[in-house]
Amino acid sequence: MSNGLDRYRRNAIAIVLGAMLAILAVHVVRPYFLGSSGVPRFVLGVLPNAAAALALPFLPMVIRRGEWLGRRTLRGFTAVAVLVFMLLLVWEMIQQTVWGIRFDPFDIAASASGAVIAIAIHAGSSSREGLTSERAEPIQSGAAHN
Repeated sequence: MSNGLDRYRRNAIAIVLGAMLAILAVHVVRPYFLGSSGVPRFVLGVLPNAAAALALPFLPMVIRRGEWLGRRTLRGFTAVAVLVFMLLLVWEMIQQTVWGIRFDPFDIAASASGAVIAIAIHAGSSSREGLTSERAEPIQSGAAHN
């Protein structure tokens, strides 16, 4: 694995773990803010959507190690991020119809923001590491691949 790919993968793992911790923290802390209003309650309400939309596009990199990134272009990553956003939108609709949870446009905006931030992080870090091109070659697995 190249040094740039190692760094990209470490960043992807940090993003996914950070988002998981943020979602866990929200579920632990939110009950203490149920009676309140204002910024803390708003942030705790939308943070899970933003964190999921930010982290989920990076998840294949964490699971598949370096093998997938060689075929992964900015266009491909953007498609994955848009798919994640659409799935979160569907999830928002399912919550409303199945459990009667109020449809929240701010959750949709948070999901869209998370997806845009994920694309920006991918574009910035992969171009800085020289990992993204529209005609990227597959990364060969071999003895150097753990």
